[in-house]
Amino acid sequence: MAGIAGALHAVHERGMVHRELRPGKVLVRPDATAVLSLFGLSHCVAGNQPWAIGEPGYLSPEQLTDGRVTYQSDIYSLGVMLYESLAGRPAFDGNNPLEIALRSVRERPAPLPVDVPPAVGALVDRAIEKDPASRWPNAAAFAHALSTVD
Repeated sequence: MAGIAGALHAVHERGMVHRELRPGKVLVRPDATAVLSLFGLSHCVAGNQPWAIGEPGYLSPEQLTDGRVTYQSDIYSLGVMLYESLAGRPAFDGNNPLEIALRSVRERPAPLPVDVPPAVGALVDRAIEKDPASRWPNAAAFAHALSTVD
């Protein structure tokens, strides 16, 4: 996950937001290097994107409510992916995309399993905060935290 966050940072440094980050958009090379793929829906931060496109379980609350997309939107998506990899289940589930979207906007996911170290849980919690300003300030900070957590 730290490698993915590092790749996101490189994208963000170029003024782009991936905007549709999910497991299917991450390729892992044999040397364990993460590669982000399919940037067809990405856009420049200065751009205006008035709709949410993607899988609702990985879209940030702001994407689902008002279409706003920032670097923190990608951080949220990566946090949801990390949650899923640790919990063995999606952070938000439902019978249809609308139900999943509503849950991700209104609810917190179920607690992570008890064997997940509290420090790791705290990283996930910060990444999936509903308020973008409460998330990691940038992907580099998130990558650093992921690579140094005990």
